[in-house]
Amino acid sequence: MYDPQKADVYVATTLTWLDDTAAEPAARAVLAALEDHGATPPRRRRIALARLDLGLALVNVGKHDEATASVLDAVRSGRLAPVDRPRVREIIAAVAARGVPEARELADAYRAELGEQPDERALCRRASAPHIFQDGGALSRSMRWLKRSFGF
Repeated sequence: MYDPQKADVYVATTLTWLDDTAAEPAARAVLAALEDHGATPPRRRRIALARLDLGLALVNVGKHDEATASVLDAVRSGRLAPVDRPRVREIIAAVAARGVPEARELADAYRAELGEQPDERALCRRASAPHIFQDGGALSRSMRWLKRSFGF
């Protein structure tokens, strides 16, 4: 069965990964729609993933403090799966590289909730470009796949 809400989530995620200017408003709209679920049960995992998308979109436009808060909410929700860990680590590294004071709190929450230590070197790194698009990151692998598959 077609799920329009899930399709909107995929659009927001894709825009975010592509660093498109429409990513932030799309991620905000998806999150708002998911949080305003009315009489239906809340989709808590989708909400957590929408918070990750919003966090990355905010990192991409330089709103690192707000990105940290959004991702912290996602991590503390308890709804992230092991497959989401690389995305969280990428965002932690990006906000830490920009010197956001709450990056340490986010890293501690990541360790407590997901039972894994983020890369301490990444937390101390001062990158000239956002870490999320450097070689080896989950998003850089995704970008390489998109380029190979669709010629982007």
